[in-house]
Amino acid sequence: MVTHDSGQRLCFSVSAVAFDLDGVLVDTEAINVRAAYEAFSSSGCALAASDRTSIVGRHPDDYVPLLAARFGLSSDVERQIRARQNETYIRLWSRDARARDGVEKVLPWLCQRGFRLALATSAGRGHARRCLERFEIDRFFEIVLTKDDVARRKPDPEIYLLAVRRLGIDAASLLIVEDSEHGVVAARGAGARCVALATSHTPPEKIAAADFFVDSLAELIELLS
Repeated sequence: MVTHDSGQRLCFSVSAVAFDLDGVLVDTEAINVRAAYEAFSSSGCALAASDRTSIVGRHPDDYVPLLAARFGLSSDVERQIRARQNETYIRLWSRDARARDGVEKVLPWLCQRGFRLALATSAGRGHARRCLERFEIDRFFEIVLTKDDVARRKPDPEIYLLAVRRLGIDAASLLIVEDSEHGVVAARGAGARCVALATSHTPPEKIAAADFFVDSLAELIELLS
């Protein structure tokens, strides 16, 4: 456990750290956004720049219906868009997905110092497993939770409440690392502290409710030292 009280340092005890996957451990949000824009464009619908906030940090099963309803699209067209989004995402992921800078240093460091690690993602179990295996980080996580483990996805706090129960800890001792508005809302709703990783995909004001802010995962080492 670590306790700090100065500057951007922790002033509470941390026993476990939970990470979001896409955008935090793996740089895939750009792929998600591009796949969404291309899928809607193929049906004659031009998404606005502001629509990125509806996409980042969310599963296509959540944002495709939301955006399709705005365009007044039929259920058949919505299904076509979802299929195109999935096809494009898989193609781009295979070619362009990368681990976030600092992942290879931060995860071993946390484990060596006794922090228990959890993964909590709105992605499906298959995608989470592919990422963990491709970037060889599955061994670091005590528990892995996906959209398949909960009834309600982020911004609902259910997945983080489940992480707390599975770990057998108090929410107050869990530190959550997120990169999107929906993730920050879920973390705070679970009663945990949240570190927001700044990225080009989420405007700063959308993650302002986080407790701490970092520009890279490597900064977690200083925060938790």
